Amino acid sequence: MSTMALNLWMLDTGLSHRRPVAAVRPVGQSRDVEREGWLSRHGIESADVSPDGRGVIELRRFIGTPAARASAIAAMARLSVADRIVLDLRRHRGGDESMAALLTSLLFDTEPLYADEVHASGESMPLTRPEARCARQMVEVWISEATSALGLAFAANLGRLGRASVRRVNSVRL
Repeated sequence: MSTMALNLWMLDTGLSHRRPVAAVRPVGQSRDVEREGWLSRHGIESADVSPDGRGVIELRRFIGTPAARASAIAAMARLSVADRIVLDLRRHRGGDESMAALLTSLLFDTEPLYADEVHASGESMPLTRPEARCARQMVEVWISEATSALGLAFAANLGRLGRASVRRVNSVRL
């Protein structure tokens, strides 16, 4: 099985058995399950939608592994039902630029996510269901004095592209 087919297989079957994408836990409930769960192992502290329609994803690191990419896609799919999205980078600690590119692509409704991998491998892409995108929601990015340089560059890039407003939030919740 090729690496591309393996990555797509992980997206299709691996996450659906771990936690349904449709399961949305309101903000403010205990995060013990998330901290011990599959999201936190991939640099995502939480991905929640509050009753008022605000989706918040707290990103701690950008990890560039196939499993981390699958987790990021699942977390963003969870937020695709939200009216507006907050990307919380206040405690972001750096990581892999490819994850920043993947998350950026999930905020736009453009080319397929794996187009660059397919072109590099020369293989045709297997037919799969499209990833959920968060292209219609307003996006706000929270940064702080503790945000890594990569997190700041990611936030600035989304601002330059006109896709997000960036807000410095001085308090970092513990």
